[in-house]
Amino acid sequence: MRISLRKLLILVLAVVLVPAAVTGCISTEQVEQKAYNYVLEELKAHGHPTGMFGVTWYMTQQDVKNVLNNCDQLDANTLVQQTILYERPVQVGYFFKDNRLYIIVVSFKEEFTSAEEFADAFYEVQDNLSRDYGQMPEPVMYELIPPANGTWKDQDFLESKKELGRVHLIHQIRIKDNAMGEQILMFLGKEES
Repeated sequence: MRISLRKLLILVLAVVLVPAAVTGCISTEQVEQKAYNYVLEELKAHGHPTGMFGVTWYMTQQDVKNVLNNCDQLDANTLVQQTILYERPVQVGYFFKDNRLYIIVVSFKEEFTSAEEFADAFYEVQDNLSRDYGQMPEPVMYELIPPANGTWKDQDFLESKKELGRVHLIHQIRIKDNAMGEQILMFLGKEES
């Protein structure tokens, strides 16, 4: 009888981890941490980002606070930090689910006097992201919905998306709350199929 390596691993986990968790020798938190560590090792092995700004996916809020030393609590599930990225001022939002880091949003804080300056800054960030994470796809430009009664609808304007294993990287210009801004979103998605 031949048994595959995957089935053998499942059998070992069932024989070792499940009874240990049931008898209290290993806590649910320890089992979860092993799963988190497995994901981080998988990302590292494939050269995919494990986070940004010195923090890694699945860190707790307290762990992120300990690493950053200069962040503020925005709400129960969000920390924010003012810093510099690619020589530009940014505000970084760290978003947590079940006290684990899943989403990082970088919002650029500069104001520009012309559309050309804004576009040049966007493409400079695109180049930096390509250097750091591999070639970014050419941005897609969406048709703008004109303002109604002087109010712009929240919408994407320019967007470049890339998947790095289960990590999603989006660089975009969005209109939100009647203002246009540039953002980088990095978040952890489900396992690749």
